[in-house]
Amino acid sequence: MLMKSFSDSPNQSPQKTGILVHGCNLHTYQWKTIVWGKSPSDMGRIPKGIFTALFEQADVMVFGTGASEKNGVLEADASAHLMWERFDDIREFDHFQRYFPDIDDDGYRNELRERIASILEIENTAQNTVEEVVKAVRHHLRLTLVVQFSSQ
Repeated sequence: MLMKSFSDSPNQSPQKTGILVHGCNLHTYQWKTIVWGKSPSDMGRIPKGIFTALFEQADVMVFGTGASEKNGVLEADASAHLMWERFDDIREFDHFQRYFPDIDDDGYRNELRERIASILEIENTAQNTVEEVVKAVRHHLRLTLVVQFSSQ
């Protein structure tokens, strides 16, 4: 079972939440450390996005942009590839251990993986931060909360 958000209340209208994991130039020094982080306590953009999307029961999680390319792969696609490649490693972060106590269970992580897959969108046409945010938000006009993750 996924955790219930602190923002859930029976008297509020349903909140629609979007998570934007801001792109990072693929040629940036220590790109993987920036976007993935270092366990157990230093989550990068991607694990922060995953955590918040699950915790807040987000309606969408967007990876952007298409501003840089490496070996024919755009930023957003590279971020998604890294996320799927290292998805099981989310269990190494303290926040996941604390708020998702079943995170060490393979079946439970597969449920989380399916949940993220069902809400993930790749936006790889934006060429700068403003375009990235505008495209992500405009596409989901009914969102009542947008959370963006960028560098620390």
